[in-house]
Amino acid sequence: GVWFDEADFSVSAQQLLTVPFQPFGLQELGHSPSLFFYVEALIFKLIGASMASARLTPALFGTGAVLAVYLLGRAAGGIALGLCGAALLAMADWAIDFSRLDMSTIAPATLIGFGFAALAIGMRRPRGFWFALSGVLLGLAMLTYAAGLLTGIGVALVVVGVRYVHDAEFRRASWPQALLLPLGAAVGAAPLLIPLMQDSSYVLDRARQVSIFTEYADWPHRITAIGSNLKAHLLMFSVQGDNNGRHNIPGAPMLDAVTGACLFLGVGMALRRVRNWFYQLLLLWLIANMLGGILSLDYEAPQADRTAGAIVPIALLAALPLAALVGVLRELVGWGFGFQRGRRRCMRTHLGARSGGSSATAIVLATVVVC
Repeated sequence: GVWFDEADFSVSAQQLLTVPFQPFGLQELGHSPSLFFYVEALIFKLIGASMASARLTPALFGTGAVLAVYLLGRAAGGIALGLCGAALLAMADWAIDFSRLDMSTIAPATLIGFGFAALAIGMRRPRGFWFALSGVLLGLAMLTYAAGLLTGIGVALVVVGVRYVHDAEFRRASWPQALLLPLGAAVGAAPLLIPLMQDSSYVLDRARQVSIFTEYADWPHRITAIGSNLKAHLLMFSVQGDNNGRHNIPGAPMLDAVTGACLFLGVGMALRRVRNWFYQLLLLWLIANMLGGILSLDYEAPQADRTAGAIVPIALLAALPLAALVGVLRELVGWGFGFQRGRRRCMRTHLGARSGGSSATAIVLATVVVC
């Protein structure tokens, strides 16, 4: 069948083909920014309007999210982390569900993932191009979901700012190139920022409707509701997930047992290495996305839709212990070669493998671990 929101999105996309540029979907009830609608309108123009072509749009964004996770994981933690994270995301029911519905839910996570992949390269090799590209992509994410201001741009600015303050070498290497990050974000998000400044009540209307601060007028009730929501969203991963049949098998955990277990291990590893910018990014990215559910209507908790962007950092966090296992296996494989061929030849073989065959070894071992 077709959900009401899907019909709403499809009609809005078709209308955009006949009017000048619009920052929002025409007549779309949630006042959603228009980038997702324009992508859908382009697909309609190329292959015709149907529910199959409408659902192709989220499928493309969902597939893009897998690629973004691989690129980010590889740039920040190596090929094993990228492959394991991409595999976990590709097989996650949570991600697959929102990649098949004609709604923009998965789109911001994809663009933010690509933005953080560019940022990861910039953090390793500070160049103006990578900071600018990251900023533009994070700004474009706001054109699919206004909350991308927090989950994308906000997280990036905090992570870069913290490293800038504490890492003198990075500060010298990245100044003034790092300024292109917020500048690029302003350029990418300009079609939304302008109407936001002109009429914030319209732009943020849907967010206010579902906010827990609108639901409850006094702070005692708000605090109680936030505490209840926090508990529900902490349990959604492995105990009881979203009850909405559109978002999930009602009540089933949002993550499978393996991904759930790896997530908790990965969070522990990230907390232990929290002084590193990459682990700060993963943890803040996860928290920022979870706030979309924790601070919304308590009778809907836990909310898989408003927290769907969390599945991308979850995939990378869950991949951390798997990537560590790949590293251990690689060491064992290298040790086995050395034991058989002798210490001197082992050194030559090991160095050769490191320079020429390390990627192939990592790919094979990562595939075995994920399977």
